[in-house]
Amino acid sequence: MAATARALAGSDEEFLQRVQTHLYRGRDADSFDPGPLAREIAYWKRAFPKVQLATFNCDQLLERALSDIGIHAEAREDGAAEPDDSTAFVRHLHGVLSGNPASDAVVLTEADYALWPDGSWQDEFMQDALGGVCVFLGLSFTDQNLLRWIYSSGGADHVAILTRQGAPRPSHKVRRELELGTRARLREANVTAYFADFYAGVAQLMHEARRRRGPGKPPRVYPERPQIRVLRGRRRCLPTRSFEARQRKVRGILAESLAGVRAALASVDGIDADGAVLGLRLWGLDYEQREVTLWASSDRVHVDASTIKGIPLAWGSEWVAVDATTQGSVVEWDPDTYASRWGSVRGIPLIWTRPQQRERIVVGATTLTTTSPSGSSIFDEAEQRAPGILKTIDVALHDQLVWFWD
Repeated sequence: MAATARALAGSDEEFLQRVQTHLYRGRDADSFDPGPLAREIAYWKRAFPKVQLATFNCDQLLERALSDIGIHAEAREDGAAEPDDSTAFVRHLHGVLSGNPASDAVVLTEADYALWPDGSWQDEFMQDALGGVCVFLGLSFTDQNLLRWIYSSGGADHVAILTRQGAPRPSHKVRRELELGTRARLREANVTAYFADFYAGVAQLMHEARRRRGPGKPPRVYPERPQIRVLRGRRRCLPTRSFEARQRKVRGILAESLAGVRAALASVDGIDADGAVLGLRLWGLDYEQREVTLWASSDRVHVDASTIKGIPLAWGSEWVAVDATTQGSVVEWDPDTYASRWGSVRGIPLIWTRPQQRERIVVGATTLTTTSPSGSSIFDEAEQRAPGILKTIDVALHDQLVWFWD
């Protein structure tokens, strides 16, 4: 497909410009934040500086995650030795999209693989890395160079964490057989494969592994710790006594947060936020039941706890709150998913943390809605006029609402 796109583009420069536009959806690269996995890798690098980082991604979000915790990071396209100071190298095995198509070079097309030079710095770096232990995160294991490297690496044992959420959802029996085959195939390349249900689970796994390998007493097993935190938040929003009164109080808190959102939108020149119909909902995650539940809304109250039903965690869910929770990052509703009076829904995961990432628990999500259609909503218009305003709103809502779990 990449080779076809390159041929139709007519030139390498035009091809890379189109790739850049598609990757960043027409926005500037700085409009995007590192995801939860990139941030956990950054914390891992800080805890264990000798770990080497390499990526097939063409963006520099991993470098951003490192910089955000005070580590000077460099995107590298060579095999130079990493210095002993506080600088972290992120080696881009297939190139970087820096925004300059005239000088960028990335590996995407079949010709890029077919004409791969012998003795490249990537070959030497990966040969050396595979002499130790490699942990592969978020890869599909279809890349031709990766397969060539691991099958010729020798006898060291490596680990791959694969994610079910990124694949079509087959029946349980078919999935079991496919995963059995994948494990057997990778085992032939000295790679032990494990499967996480959701993207957010891979980041949590890295968090748990870092804490268990770090100093101090090992934490209680997961998910016992999250369930304790979740029950604390649930008791605040859905108490056994004075249920309706508490619901009205929580609705008031959500209404105040929504007023802040409206004020932020109104601060953008040319945006009329007064007439916009907005909504805000608070969702809690139950680890034992593997579901999320609507705890409170800005426009209504629960009056009977028995009517509250959970929504199962699943990949490919039609519920934005589920996707935000399982992905661990902000998601936007696809208007073709299901009929709703809300034309645009923005899902923001709520992640309860302690300083220095000494604890990290996905506790739920909040959904910010408006009746105007996705793509031309007040959110889209505000972001177009003031890039970064949605990120500001997301962070503010997260910080205001996650305290329900304190």
